[in-house]
Amino acid sequence: MYVVGCSAAAGNWILLRYKSSSSSSGFFTFMYWCSVLPLMFTITESRAIARYISDKYEGQGTALFGKTEREKALVNQWLEVESQNYNPCAWTIAFECIFAQSFEGRPTNESVVKELLEKLEKILDVYEAQLTHHKYLAGDFFSLADLAHIPVTNNLINVAKKGEVFTSRKHLNAWWEDISSRPSWQKVLQIIQAEQQQQEQK
Repeated sequence: MYVVGCSAAAGNWILLRYKSSSSSSGFFTFMYWCSVLPLMFTITESRAIARYISDKYEGQGTALFGKTEREKALVNQWLEVESQNYNPCAWTIAFECIFAQSFEGRPTNESVVKELLEKLEKILDVYEAQLTHHKYLAGDFFSLADLAHIPVTNNLINVAKKGEVFTSRKHLNAWWEDISSRPSWQKVLQIIQAEQQQQEQK
């Protein structure tokens, strides 16, 4: 399982590799291209880290909270939608399809996947309506709200193979194609693929 974080403004990357849930301790490897965060950095929740980096490097690179107080409020609103509505469904579906066997030693619970896909469809109808009027979730600017959706959506579409919930919605699919093709995310994918290839050769 891989977690890659980046600060586009500062040009820094961090790679964490979790070997196996079957190991009581597991391990993490860290790769720093530069030192954005102290080694003993104590914020561990991904959204908190993302907010911290966005605030710390405000004025450098993409304005991930927008440029006005209203835009920032809209970004925060969609971050809440992602964390409270979208992510619980999308992550659980992805976990069932990708990790249930390796992490918990059991097959995918298809009834859970079916139930959550139905729930996710309703959530994505709201996204489709929003994206009919705006290019991105918080408006016509790329923000942290869009960025927060990328990792789990990549797993949902490209690994769990549940992309039909996106391709069946024109504006939602266009949004995903846009945000997932950003150079910063493509770099993340390259790092993950290189790490996977290295592990396969061992």
